[in-house]
Amino acid sequence: MEQNGFNRQGFVTQWLYAGPKETPYQPRRASGEDPDQLAYERSLREELAALPCPAPPEALRPGTASPLDLPWNYWYRHGSWFVDVSTFYSTLTNVELCLAATLTARQAGTYHGVLWTYCGARLWLNGSEIAAAPQAVYKPIRRLELSLPLRQGENTLYIHLRALGVRDTRTLAGLQLEQTDGLQAQVPGAQAALLAKAAAWLDGLQLEKGLLSAQEPPCAETTAGGGPWETGDTYPADFESVTVCCTAAGQQLRRQLALAQLPKPRPAVFPAPEDGRAAFLQELARQQGEMRGAVICFSIFHVLARLACGQVRQEDEALLLADMGYIDRHVDCADFLVTGLIRLLHEYPNAFSPAFYAKAKETLCGFRYWMDEQGNDGMCFWSENHALLFHGAQMAAGALYPDAVFSASGRTGRQVQEVGLARCRAWLSEAERAGLEEFNSASYTSVTLAGLLNLVDYAPRAEAQRAWALIDTILQLLARHTFDGSVISPQGRVYRDVITPFAQSVQALLHYADPRFPAAEEEAMWNVCFATSRYRFPETLWAQAAQEYHDTYVSGHARIVLEKSAHSLLTSVCSPRAETDRAGLLAEDAAPDEAERENARVKKLNERFHGTTIFRPGVYGYQQHMWYAALSAACVVFATHPGSTVDLDGMRPGYWYGNGVMPALRQQGNLLLAVYSIPQEHPVSFTHLYWPARQFEACSQEQHWLFGKKGAGYLAVWCSGLLTPYDDVLAACEYRCESREAAYVCVCGEEARFGAFDSFQAFCRELKPAFCAEQRTLAAGTQTLAFRRYEDDTQFI
Repeated sequence: MEQNGFNRQGFVTQWLYAGPKETPYQPRRASGEDPDQLAYERSLREELAALPCPAPPEALRPGTASPLDLPWNYWYRHGSWFVDVSTFYSTLTNVELCLAATLTARQAGTYHGVLWTYCGARLWLNGSEIAAAPQAVYKPIRRLELSLPLRQGENTLYIHLRALGVRDTRTLAGLQLEQTDGLQAQVPGAQAALLAKAAAWLDGLQLEKGLLSAQEPPCAETTAGGGPWETGDTYPADFESVTVCCTAAGQQLRRQLALAQLPKPRPAVFPAPEDGRAAFLQELARQQGEMRGAVICFSIFHVLARLACGQVRQEDEALLLADMGYIDRHVDCADFLVTGLIRLLHEYPNAFSPAFYAKAKETLCGFRYWMDEQGNDGMCFWSENHALLFHGAQMAAGALYPDAVFSASGRTGRQVQEVGLARCRAWLSEAERAGLEEFNSASYTSVTLAGLLNLVDYAPRAEAQRAWALIDTILQLLARHTFDGSVISPQGRVYRDVITPFAQSVQALLHYADPRFPAAEEEAMWNVCFATSRYRFPETLWAQAAQEYHDTYVSGHARIVLEKSAHSLLTSVCSPRAETDRAGLLAEDAAPDEAERENARVKKLNERFHGTTIFRPGVYGYQQHMWYAALSAACVVFATHPGSTVDLDGMRPGYWYGNGVMPALRQQGNLLLAVYSIPQEHPVSFTHLYWPARQFEACSQEQHWLFGKKGAGYLAVWCSGLLTPYDDVLAACEYRCESREAAYVCVCGEEARFGAFDSFQAFCRELKPAFCAEQRTLAAGTQTLAFRRYEDDTQFI
């Protein structure tokens, strides 16, 4: 609820914004001078902080030119506490954003508050600069304390923000005031009232049982789903989303609403796995490529699918040349393309013109294969999947061109092969010793498997056998966590599709391995690597997926607990993991050779950047998914402390995936205890529960409890605070707990153990959960959990 242009938390909600203005950035120094890519990027942020920024404008109103030579627009995103234009940049970019608002004070005085941002920032009030923090940070969000000397009447606030656009970039800011009595925030200009009214009308939309309704007629020209707005618009019960647009004062404001996706029907079982794999190749072959952002399209894996089907198109060589152009530019994820190109060169050495293969040699010999080589790009080298792909590509490219000189390193192909092979061996050794850090990742497992397949096919025999065995292990872990045909697991790295396990890319992988697994909505391009490899899937995956599991295991630095029965599943990571149970990061001085020492350094770099698998309460999170409960592949439940306040944003951690700050977790069998404690240094002051009501056959709320039933499975969640329904994009899927100190208890059960649903509910009530917010201690039944905050300044980048 908003009042006078502020939300309940004191954030200004009425803003003009201009941008983002995006300019290609050419650094003054190459990254090979500093083999620590994060240190290199910090130096680039220092360079950007020294650049001049435009002075505040004299006049402000929507539609007019801003100091960035871009028009001012009214900011609107339902429920947002921030102006947020965060997005992903494949190449280094200078990103600028301007904000402006009018603060009207009933009387003069100094008002205290906080500017929350990751960007470098400079602030002006009534034309005078009052605060500055010029250098941007990657994470966590920065808390810049402010004192605003407001005069009586209108005051103009102007903010200039600058960020280094490199991979996932958080370009956002929010102004939160301690005291808003006697203040009003509004957008400058005569058209402000109409824009604010249109935004308020969109905020009031409700979606329930296929009926989209508003409390009053729209105040401006409005469309819903592409057609004119009709009072009481209705939509089919199985629709996925609808976008409502209001056009006011020459600007279009939008709100998207959706129902939780329904599970897709299981496909007909193919007579044999080979039939399903042929169907997959045909589907992938029909597609030209996969878009990455608005302008970049990766085509090589789709060309590989056509080659495997004998369906090469006339334009395929041009598509591959475009992919090599991305490699030459060192766009982020260029290592994906290099991995596919190496496979194509090995498997199809005569499919295209001699000029194509000459260009492929030029591209591979000019590529930058590691942080210690010359370049000035923002490629991510250090995550587990990227590191493997870079090392495998280095080994294989060197073997392809043993006598060539690779320009980024100055090494010959034989030397390049030797370095890459040593690094592959070190990567394999650590994965064999400790398991994967990006364990069971729905998004990245397929990438890692593609890297391992290149070792299976193009590495020396010993390393090929090790890679084959590791692929078997990864697939068996996915099968272990398969429930109702889909992988439901805590994960080292996730994205928003965590809310729909049946639609994740590992679903396509399992279906490709055995068509008895349900198909995903889209076929994953990485599976073509299996289609062109000598690797063969274990024949036991389907049988392993059907088995119950009641135990724990370790992967990376995570202790994972899994309680899987026929009709319910509960799984989590231990947070924290007991010190006596911790394997620990491999010490650099304990590594026997340079490649393993380098690998140990990279693992620590990855922990700094992604914070992947050391789960500890109070530490800032990234993309870790920490617990799941499920009664089917679509009926899944979990809680998070979100990294942002709106769905469908560009943040990591996001609204439904990852955690802003990690909780304490403990699972014993079918009972999970969780305690969240959000410090004042983090702006998002609530936790929320994903509870897709439409997926349950029956569900109810009773004081602090939610109960749900599907088939013979039961599920219950208790929260220490009041669980309030909230709809952002998804309808009837979310409950919020508006407290910085919150505890959750989750219980799973089945009819075979508890009998009737009423008996299960009675059992849950008898647990009598109790939470002491001051001591941050939770008790339920015989189980207890205390939150102890951990500090980790390595996460500050």
